[in-house]
Amino acid sequence: PFMKKGAYIIASYKVMNVFDTKAAADSATNAQMLIARANDSVRSAKQLVKDDKIITDYLKKNNIQTVKTPLGVYVQILQAGEGNPVDTSQVMKVFYTGKTLEDGKVFDSNMDTLKNPGARAFAVYMSRTESVIKGWGEGLKLLKKGSKAVFYIPSSLAYGSQGAGDAIKPNSNLVFDIEVADVVPAAQARAEEVALQKKMEAARKNYMDSVERAEKLNLKDSALKGGK
Repeated sequence: PFMKKGAYIIASYKVMNVFDTKAAADSATNAQMLIARANDSVRSAKQLVKDDKIITDYLKKNNIQTVKTPLGVYVQILQAGEGNPVDTSQVMKVFYTGKTLEDGKVFDSNMDTLKNPGARAFAVYMSRTESVIKGWGEGLKLLKKGSKAVFYIPSSLAYGSQGAGDAIKPNSNLVFDIEVADVVPAAQARAEEVALQKKMEAARKNYMDSVERAEKLNLKDSALKGGK
């Protein structure tokens, strides 16, 4: 936002070292990455202490009973669900609404099918929970088919110091209303994803074909009017 048309960015550089080989350069890069990760870990640990107090104070104030996961997610079980805990060969289909703990503002949801007719259960492969924020992966381990729960996720297990767009500020603690709609074998889930993708591609093709037909009719109509 601070950049205007015609403005310049002026940057200064200092050459710290010159490496004779790619191997030496890669080694130095890796060393810097390790240092950066260590610093990130320290910052995350400090932030987690702050987040934990904010969340526990909120839970105490509102008399909310939760279970704390090993990494620090607080899970309020509203409905236990049925069956065995989900393993890595299965996929959970989850309805969710995400809010910020600070002000309760909703930033994402797939529950409102009236406003979003295309909403569907979000599929999470338990062997690939890295595709969602770390706090989700932690909380989902406690759920089963039919479970309903609320996740209270510290910022370091969510979007951290970077935040996410305008809706989620840096170091924001998040709250997710969660409902496990179904649990299916991974192979079935993948087949459903492929089928859905084909259906969406067919719908896009039909739409583009209809646009093309409309454009041809408009051209034909314009040509006829021009002839008169």
